[in-house]
Amino acid sequence: MERINGISNAAASSARSAKHDSDKVWIKKNLFNLAMQGNWDNVIKTYQEKPAALGAKITRSGDTALHIDVLDRKELVVEKLVKLINDEVKRVKAKKKEQKPKEVKEASTSSREKEGQKEEKYEHPLEIANDRGNTPLHLAASIGNGRMCLCIA
Repeated sequence: MERINGISNAAASSARSAKHDSDKVWIKKNLFNLAMQGNWDNVIKTYQEKPAALGAKITRSGDTALHIDVLDRKELVVEKLVKLINDEVKRVKAKKKEQKPKEVKEASTSSREKEGQKEEKYEHPLEIANDRGNTPLHLAASIGNGRMCLCIA
């Protein structure tokens, strides 16, 4: 087992994972409070500063900030959130393309080294459904807002 500054790789990985989990909890709580207060400027700011917030389910029923925004009928905010989401998705795809050549190098990595790593399934934030199966697009259609539907689709 390789050690870095007296800390094993497993311990360092565990510490990173714990910090990532606490960041996720903070993001969810913060976004929930901001959305419930109708503080959409700060929701947008959080999305810009913390890309992990884009797909965060922030309510017990699995709604994202975008779900709540659609139900609040805030068309301009929906447009801004959708643009941020699409920009981030493009950035993630570009980053994955850059990493493709590295896969050849990683293929030689032993299975023991990969064992502790779990790959997260990526779900497009605009396609995230709440517990009732509704995506933001479904909600926009259900309230009859064609402008939001076109923006989200």
